[in-house]
Amino acid sequence: MSKHNANDLEEMTEMKTYQPVRDDSSIPNRYDVLMNVINSIRHLECTPTFVGNRNQAMHEYHEQMILEQQQHHPNNEGDRDYTFINFAYGMVFYHGFHRLFTTHPMAMEAISRARGRHLDWVSFGSNVGTETFYAALTWNLNSVGYDVLCALVDHSKIFRKEYHLEEKTNFHCMDALDSDLSNGGVIWIDNQSWDEHLTNKIYTKLTNDAIPGSLIIEYAMSDYHAGTNLVLGNSLDLVGCAKLEVSWDNNAGTTVSMFQKRESKYTGNYYDWSDYGILLRKKLKNIRLMVDDYRRSSESNSAGEIDILKGPLTILSKNKNEEEEEEVDMMAELLYLE
Repeated sequence: MSKHNANDLEEMTEMKTYQPVRDDSSIPNRYDVLMNVINSIRHLECTPTFVGNRNQAMHEYHEQMILEQQQHHPNNEGDRDYTFINFAYGMVFYHGFHRLFTTHPMAMEAISRARGRHLDWVSFGSNVGTETFYAALTWNLNSVGYDVLCALVDHSKIFRKEYHLEEKTNFHCMDALDSDLSNGGVIWIDNQSWDEHLTNKIYTKLTNDAIPGSLIIEYAMSDYHAGTNLVLGNSLDLVGCAKLEVSWDNNAGTTVSMFQKRESKYTGNYYDWSDYGILLRKKLKNIRLMVDDYRRSSESNSAGEIDILKGPLTILSKNKNEEEEEEVDMMAELLYLE
C-alpha cells in the first residue's frame, strides 16, 4: 500500500470514529448511510447512459432558455442562457470535504453556528446531491440543493428517497439566482467553471439575500483561470482558503475561497462608526484565532505560555504612501482591544 493510500485509509478511519454510532448494530449509523450514498453516486457516474443523459439535459436547458428569452426578455435583461462549460461535472471527494470542515477555524465555526442556530446548508449547482448529502449525514444539517439540470435533480431525489433522507434534504430544479437564502448558514457554490456574468450575479444575490455571519465557500475567486471581471462587492469578507481534493484534478486538487457575510456594508468613510465596529471585531477575532491556533500547535510549551504575544511583531503600515515597518506589542494590543 502506498503512503498516499495509507494516509487516506487512516483519515477515513478517523472520520468513521467521528460519526455517532448507535447501540443497535442492526441500524446503520449515518456514516454507513453516507458511504452507501457515495457508492450509489459513483455507480451512477459509471453507467453508460449517465453522461449521455446529462449532455441531453444540457442541450434541453439551452433550448428552453433561448425560448424563454425570446418570449419574455427580448432585450437580454434576464439572460439565463449559460455556456455549456457551466455544466461541467465532477465530484468533491469526502475525505477532503471532511478535513476542510474539521480543521479550518472559520469552517468549523460556521458548522457549529449552523447546528446551534438550526441554519441550513445550501448548495448552488448541487448536481446529483453530493455535498448536500455530505452535510446532512455528517452534521445532521437541514441541507438544500439547487441545480438547473432537472435530470440531475431527479437523481438526487431518488437517492433522497432510497436512503430515507426526506426530513434532512431537499432538492430543487431551479436557478440559484432564484434560491431562498433566508436561513442559509453555510452556502456552497460549485462555480469552478461558471460564466463570469453568472458568478457576479451570484455575488450580488449573496450581498442582498445572505444572512449576516453566513459562510460562503466557492471556487471562482481563487481559480487561476478565472477572469479579471469578477466583482465581489462590499458585503463579503475573505476569511480563508483551502485545498480540496476533486475528481477533475487528482494530483493538484483545487482551491476554494471562504467569505463571510458582514453585518453591514463597509463604506470606507472615516467617520462611519459601523465601519469602525466591523474592523474592530475583525481584528479582535483574527488575533483570537491566531492565539487559538498557536496554542493548539504548540505541544512543546508545557507551561501553556503564548510566546508569540511576548515579543514585538513586525507588520506593514501605510505612512505618507510609503510602506514602513512598525513594531507592535501584541500583548498590549490584545489588552487594549478587550
